[in-house]
Amino acid sequence: MSSPWFAGIDVALNELALACCDQQERCLPEQRFPNTKAGITRLKRQLHKLGEVRLCLEPASCYHLAALDALSPVAVLCVSVVNSYAARSFARATLVRGKTGHVDAGVLARYVLHCRPPRFTPPTGVALELRAITRRAGALIKDRTPQKNRRHAAKAAGDPRCVQRSIQDQIKYLERQIKALEDAAGHGPGAVGGAGRARSPAAGERQVARRPAPHQPPGQRPPAARCTCRPWSPRIAAAPPRRTTTA
Repeated sequence: MSSPWFAGIDVALNELALACCDQQERCLPEQRFPNTKAGITRLKRQLHKLGEVRLCLEPASCYHLAALDALSPVAVLCVSVVNSYAARSFARATLVRGKTGHVDAGVLARYVLHCRPPRFTPPTGVALELRAITRRAGALIKDRTPQKNRRHAAKAAGDPRCVQRSIQDQIKYLERQIKALEDAAGHGPGAVGGAGRARSPAAGERQVARRPAPHQPPGQRPPAARCTCRPWSPRIAAAPPRRTTTA
């Protein structure tokens, strides 16, 4: 049985750069394929000629999904998806400074040779839908934050009411979109993007647990705890400490 090949694919909007090497890091000439259905078919045919191939690629927004869906079911291909930070850290460790399609594909080929990442498991259709919904909801939550900051600044600066109303309408629109996405995902309000979580105590903030009064009627709040400490005054602060004498 022939030894496997190790390949890396750099994904771009319009093309796929392929680099292959063997266990001794002897590399084949670089090849480029268009990032289209016909180009991915040619890429699959080229990989079939090599036999057993361990292949990895970096996620590039949504441009890698077509190649990933076409190459994952092939039996002779062990396809892995590599985190971009891991790939760049490996490139820095091997003193690779360039950033081109050919260089990145070669880095990915050597990465899969030395690190042996796990095989990619395609997610189910429900997982893909939830991922798309949560990503969109997270983007809307990020868009809502600067609008809230603008609303606060507009109130502080005394901007006209029409400006403040416009900002408030934008915030309400974003909140309606977020609520619709959360309902579509089956989450409760604020479940997407970390909103709605219990607030953690701030630095230096004291959390006092109040114990309800015994036999308290339902619907009534417990009485507030009263402080029995003496109020601070400059006289108390400036007073010298008392001296105690022993007999």
